[in-house]
Amino acid sequence: MEELLKDNLPVIAQEGTKIKGKVIEIDTHSLFVDLGEMGVGIIYGKEIKDGFGGDRKKLKAGDEITATVVDEENEEGYVELSVREAIKEEAWKDLEKKRDQGEIIMVKILDANKGGLMIEVNNITGFMPVSQLTAEHYPRVEDGDKNKIFEILKSYVNTEMKVCVIDVDQEEEKLIVSEKEAYKEEEKKSVSEFQVGDVVEGEVSGVVDFGAFVKFFPPSHKDSKDETDKLEGLVHI
Repeated sequence: MEELLKDNLPVIAQEGTKIKGKVIEIDTHSLFVDLGEMGVGIIYGKEIKDGFGGDRKKLKAGDEITATVVDEENEEGYVELSVREAIKEEAWKDLEKKRDQGEIIMVKILDANKGGLMIEVNNITGFMPVSQLTAEHYPRVEDGDKNKIFEILKSYVNTEMKVCVIDVDQEEEKLIVSEKEAYKEEEKKSVSEFQVGDVVEGEVSGVVDFGAFVKFFPPSHKDSKDETDKLEGLVHI
């Protein structure tokens, strides 16, 4: 009898565990999930908005989702679920994929500090060091004054830049992006048009304590009027 009762004990969804289920109904304020033997789960409106908002697909009945148990049984008798943690994990996996595939993405500059720029991808805050900026955006200050460099970096706040993800570490919550990397292949192609010993004409675009930066057009764009077609090199002191 004891064994029989043991075999027929209800399966309980334990708080903090991740479980999968199928969406069975969605209304204005909540989403219901079939959890099989564990019963019916519920995700409330704010959680749906926070977890599945932005560019994510809209859920429909039949979709399988992964969620974390918040309450084994709430006042309404449902297993209360949270999607934030699951969606965050999915976001980190997507960042790893972007890094591995070298995907170029657009990011908005949220803030700046003396070391670089703060950005956001997949609702995760990341960082772009000054060294990862392209020549166009690299802050050139003759005397290397950090406050002047900071002022230039602050001017990029609320602008958008093309970048690649170059470092991702979910455990340390580290995300590093590079504008330089996004233009790497493009620049390689242009640079390949030159050979050692070629003479080029250009315009000094910046002077720093270690040399002068010079902008010039590659042969394939010699008649271009577009400044973005130019390459930039350094004449070391």
